[in-house]
Amino acid sequence: SASGTRSFKREEEIAADALATRIAAEAGFDPVAGAAFFSRAPKGAEPVLKIHRPDPARTAAVGRVAEALD
Repeated sequence: SASGTRSFKREEEIAADALATRIAAEAGFDPVAGAAFFSRAPKGAEPVLKIHRPDPARTAAVGRVAEALD
C-alpha cells in the first residue's frame, strides 16, 4: 500500500525551494523567514513538516535566491 510519501533527490528539493522562494517573495512574504520556520519545527511534527527537514544547502539556496530578487 502506498503511504503517500515520496522521496526526492537533493537537487529536486533545492530546485523546489528556489521556486518556492520566488513565489513567496512575489506574494509579499519573507522567504528566508519562512524557511527558518522549518528549522524550528519540533521532531515528531505533522507529516508535512517531516519532509521539510532543515538542510544547510537548502537554506543557503533560499538565501541566494532571495538575495538575487532584491
